[in-house]
Amino acid sequence: MQTIVLVSGWAMPACSLCALTCELQTRGHNVATMALSDADSANWHDLMAALEHRVGDQQVVLVGWSLGGNLCMRYAGLRPNRISAVVTLASTPCFVVEPGWPAGMDTHTWQRFMGKAEENIEQAMAEFVYLTARHAENEKKTFRLLHREAMATATHRLKWSAMLALLAEDARSHWQAVSAPVHHLLAEGDLLTRPATAALLQSHFPAQKVSIVPGSHALFVDHAKSITDLINTLALEAQ
Repeated sequence: MQTIVLVSGWAMPACSLCALTCELQTRGHNVATMALSDADSANWHDLMAALEHRVGDQQVVLVGWSLGGNLCMRYAGLRPNRISAVVTLASTPCFVVEPGWPAGMDTHTWQRFMGKAEENIEQAMAEFVYLTARHAENEKKTFRLLHREAMATATHRLKWSAMLALLAEDARSHWQAVSAPVHHLLAEGDLLTRPATAALLQSHFPAQKVSIVPGSHALFVDHAKSITDLINTLALEAQ
């Protein structure tokens, strides 16, 4: 079976994707995981290097959540011979509003959040987790789970604060460069990567598939089995 590399999102450890990891291992896949904080510093060069270390010389399927999905798309565009397929979970090439991309967060809200992160990263992380858990099947349980995991990574506060600037970059040209099969999964109740993102992805990247499921920004919590089915199908098709 193909190796699957899972990349978590902003302010989250790799274990935040443990439900997916367990499902994929049950199907017989070799799974490698990466947290964004594994990079030496908060820039794309070091993030790419950390992902390159996970990928190695083998051909893999990349699965990334939120900012982790953005990293996976950037890497897939640069290393097409290493990538069999990419699955993004609640990811967008433009987290903040850009010309031609109205589904991003408005600039004022983004600047307010950046300011809060600079003053108190733990409070900013807690706000992020609250928004991430909204509209999950069990919001309170999902919030408690993700909040506990996020606070465990607070020692990387300087990296998390610096990585916010990466979210504000327009990555459309990087996503356009991906030649491998791509499937983007979004959630109807996502307050961060809004559902309107789906139509923009389809119009900007017509060769890439887009699906919407019920739930929250943490869609992998409620949909681990169906996401695993999708990943498994892509991995088998790529063999």
